[in-house]
Amino acid sequence: AIRASLGELPAALRARLQAMYAITAYDADVLVNQGRGLVDYYIELADRSGDGKTAANWVQQDILRWLNERQVGIDAFPVSAESLAELLRMVAGGELTTSRAREVLAAMIDARKPLADVIRAMGIASVDQGDLENLCRELLGANPKVVQDVKEGKLKAVGSLIGQAKAKNPNVNPNQFREL
Repeated sequence: AIRASLGELPAALRARLQAMYAITAYDADVLVNQGRGLVDYYIELADRSGDGKTAANWVQQDILRWLNERQVGIDAFPVSAESLAELLRMVAGGELTTSRAREVLAAMIDARKPLADVIRAMGIASVDQGDLENLCRELLGANPKVVQDVKEGKLKAVGSLIGQAKAKNPNVNPNQFREL
């Protein structure tokens, strides 16, 4: 009777998280050691985002840091697993870069506002493919030295173009710009 009342033991929970969400033993251990509340948050986040590894990374890097800085439990975290999952899906879909998404999460935490409101307030919008191509043409024309460097195999020179593109339009996805 006592064994039945215990619920899922930590070792079994770690094994289940590893098997269901394809996370490492280390990740499962970190999550389980934080307590059942955080594990439940993680499970909801992983299920809703569709990516257990990414969910584990965000929980460990962003959420745990915030909780530890304030010495509070997951119940005090102001962003729901559902909202964070939506943000992670935006990153996975290429709508936001990871660094931009981290800025959005920080704003969601600080403002205690929903994702859509924060995105609108930050002026985040997707960049049309045509606009991206025009910006690329403009920067290539204005930077013949960079073009020559790239032709000579110095691919790192593209970084300066990406920086210029981000300065002109902070909504530019650096990976899309680099590929173009």
